[in-house]
Amino acid sequence: MNRFYKVISFVSLSVLSSVAIADKYAGIGVVKTNYSESAFADEDFAEVNLTSLVGRIGSQFHPNFSAELRLGSSIKDDTTMGTEIDLASLYGAYIRAGVPITQSIYPYAVAGYTRSSFDYTSSLGDSSESESDVSFGVGVDLRLSDKVLANLEYMNYIDENGAEVNGYQLGVIKYF
Repeated sequence: MNRFYKVISFVSLSVLSSVAIADKYAGIGVVKTNYSESAFADEDFAEVNLTSLVGRIGSQFHPNFSAELRLGSSIKDDTTMGTEIDLASLYGAYIRAGVPITQSIYPYAVAGYTRSSFDYTSSLGDSSESESDVSFGVGVDLRLSDKVLANLEYMNYIDENGAEVNGYQLGVIKYF
């Protein structure tokens, strides 16, 4: 947990220190989130599919690098074996590194640290679980106008203690 707060602090300071000279942006995306728990692998709980909404704020402090913070939650839960599963929260800090191959196409790699929390509801009662891990992914920004981009991304958010959280995101980013 302490390591997570150090990463959040570093990225936050990076974003804040570059605000005066950097391009700031905000975005929102819909994520097809896949969650699996190896503890359930012997049963029918191989994978749960959730739909999540993830917001982001960031700062592009170099043409090839940006730092951002993200926050999300599921907007569509899933049920398996009589248990409803909800992504209560997903948040983290990330660095994106990319190379513009044209004025309209910007592929990138992203890495950072994510913390997620899941809520479980069944006839036996309610419970919750949190996991955190180093995260990584790849994506591409497609310029729609001077300040608006479409975004497609794959992220591996969590792969820790038998829990795996990953997903594909389709989103929009607006530069200010």
